Amino acid sequence: MNRFNRFNRAALAAVALSALAACEKHDQDQAQQAAQQAQKQASELGDAAVQAAQKAAKTVDQAASFVNQQVDAARQTAQQHVDAAASAPSIRLDASGVSAAAQAHLQGAASAANAMLGQAASATGYSLEAAGHKLQSWASQNAETSGAAAGPATTRNGAKPGNN
Repeated sequence: MNRFNRFNRAALAAVALSALAACEKHDQDQAQQAAQQAQKQASELGDAAVQAAQKAAKTVDQAASFVNQQVDAARQTAQQHVDAAASAPSIRLDASGVSAAAQAHLQGAASAANAMLGQAASATGYSLEAAGHKLQSWASQNAETSGAAAGPATTRNGAKPGNN
């Protein structure tokens, strides 16, 4: 009978060790899945930030191009006024008139450039805000996943730490 008890104890120990190994493997699988999900979300957030930066750069480039066009148009208009005044001997060249026309064109260009830059800043702000919301969402989901995967801590005998 004593051999039978030893055999039962050995079999019980083997079953317990097998169960512990299965639980540990399950915990490792959950941790790997959580890590993979966190990497995927971080990659998506990085992609969103890159897209926001590209969109902002494109808008700023468009604004700069528009300003350059307006400056060129103002320069051409001023040159036309100077050429017309120089080619007509009967017309007296009035520097203040040419200056006023050039100034009006430059003010119009500056106003349009200001509007384009405002739109670029708005688009950039919106894109960065959206990326920030995604980051906050990802962080809260990651915290929930990490907390659920860790589970409550227990000692070997099943008691909570500090309650021995």
